[in-house]
Amino acid sequence: MKKIVLLQVLSLLFSCQAPESLNKYETDTFSIYYPPNLEIEKNDQSGVLFLLKAEQENENDIFIENINLVSGMAGNIRLEEYAKNAIDEIKVLANLIENKIITVNGKDCLRFVFELEENDTKLKFIQHHYLYNNKAYTLTFSSEAKSYDKYFDEMNKVLYSFRLK
Repeated sequence: MKKIVLLQVLSLLFSCQAPESLNKYETDTFSIYYPPNLEIEKNDQSGVLFLLKAEQENENDIFIENINLVSGMAGNIRLEEYAKNAIDEIKVLANLIENKIITVNGKDCLRFVFELEENDTKLKFIQHHYLYNNKAYTLTFSSEAKSYDKYFDEMNKVLYSFRLK
């Protein structure tokens, strides 16, 4: 019996090892964690607050998978109304795969998954939309559709680490 308990304790200890160290980007408004293999560009041009880029896989890789955050004024609008407007806009350009309201780190978030074709390249996106202090924040993971599954787990964790203050 003691051996079984010891094995269970050892198993628990090994399964709870610290995850790969993550970098943190933080401002007065938000924070996000990302793995060190992503390169960050911090800028506030045209509403883009930051860009996290994967490495180019090879010289034939024409699209660099990334996560970016944009913001803009939204006014006093409810998330459901914002969702309706966003869905209408997306459906004009893309194939909407998923649309739901979720809670991420205590804040309601509108999550979209959609695909579109641009310059003969099929792309797939995940967007998290937040409304906060009369602003809209859109966090987007962009990928070539053929590479989406390869990046999904890592990038989805980054999306879920985002926290508005």
